[in-house]
Amino acid sequence: MIKFLEPSFLAYLFFSSIIMVGLVIHLWRNRKFIQYILIIYFLVCFCIITTNYIKPFLPQNDDTFRYYIPNAMLHANTLRKSVIDSFITFNFKDFITGNPAYIYPLSLIFYLSDDSQEVARLFSLIFGIMSIFVLFKLTEDLYNTRTANFTALLLAFSPNYMLLSVAILRDTHSIFFLLWFFRLWRLYQKTPTIKVKFLMVFSFLYLGMLRPPVMLVLLCVVILHKTVFQYKKNKLLVARIIQFGVILGILLGTFINLYSGSVLSDLRIIKGAEYIDIDNMIKRSDSTSDADSGYTGEFRYTNIYEAILFMPILVIYFMGSPFPWMVKKTNQALAMADSSVLWFLYIYFFLEIKAFYKRDRKWALIIFSYILIGVCSASLVQGNMGGALRHRLLFTALMFPFAANNILNRFASRKWNNKLIMKSRQNMVKI
Repeated sequence: MIKFLEPSFLAYLFFSSIIMVGLVIHLWRNRKFIQYILIIYFLVCFCIITTNYIKPFLPQNDDTFRYYIPNAMLHANTLRKSVIDSFITFNFKDFITGNPAYIYPLSLIFYLSDDSQEVARLFSLIFGIMSIFVLFKLTEDLYNTRTANFTALLLAFSPNYMLLSVAILRDTHSIFFLLWFFRLWRLYQKTPTIKVKFLMVFSFLYLGMLRPPVMLVLLCVVILHKTVFQYKKNKLLVARIIQFGVILGILLGTFINLYSGSVLSDLRIIKGAEYIDIDNMIKRSDSTSDADSGYTGEFRYTNIYEAILFMPILVIYFMGSPFPWMVKKTNQALAMADSSVLWFLYIYFFLEIKAFYKRDRKWALIIFSYILIGVCSASLVQGNMGGALRHRLLFTALMFPFAANNILNRFASRKWNNKLIMKSRQNMVKI
């Protein structure tokens, strides 16, 4: 009983109550299916965090206890000594060169909650809920409300996503700012206002402070959109490709020069440039594959030609692992349950590509190019199941809307049509 009266747990209950009240008010103002999904998702995750507080069972990530918690607590202790002094003596260099942007709001959470890890998990849950809602709005804009509801369900009840939503990690934050960027981009094309443009730039830069390589992939997509994807009668495809190559070459050259510089090389926001160099990619791939859950094995590459040769199989492992022959532990078996659902969703995603391309060529090229470039590049630098499960959500989240729409069109529509046929037959009998 004393455990439930600890200040850290009481802070957790207090912030949980605020979130729950906010969700209920949102439901009361607008009673839609998505609001029920968000409330149920919050309650399930709340029970998981509370149960873990009583008897710990959630998997412990090395980055959480080796890096995120110690650094955030260090900043929180600085705030406790003097809030004013901590702002005056704030190490701006450390902010732009060292820690991910996730560390600083996490330190504020620890400061307000007496170092409560439950509140820190709740912080991830908030962004997990917002990511579901933003994906719902994006899908609703791309398709319709029915597909958006089903997409929200697919993401919300993904076991891997649920675990990340209650973990002290930056993954749900990265997913949110990624989805928010695409959502803002879509809004800006409809109503180009300064406010939306500012929010786009903010989400882009903040994502770069969280995960620099993802920002670099988005930059490539934006350049592609402005050059190759701009269909004009007076501009040949070859000219657009050359224009893309020149602009991308200049930007990548700039990034590499900045990264190789003595001072600017420490800037966190351009650290994605280190993965442009094949030697750094090999080092990253080797370091991740040396873990117990490493899967690259004989597919380790030593040069750019081997990287291209092994890329297809590395993509399959990155997007589909763990496979049955890779399972050695209980947690890996649970992870395979999540992956097995994705195997089927990938099929429906690919079946939907052609239909969506015919419907909205511009956004098909934007989203599919992001997925293609991101998956191929990530598969070359990631070599273990744990990392793959987390990092591929940055791409699978954008696959869900297309898979969901294809599934609904194939099965739900057929069932609805059968009901209409049966009802018409009954009416004919009555006549």
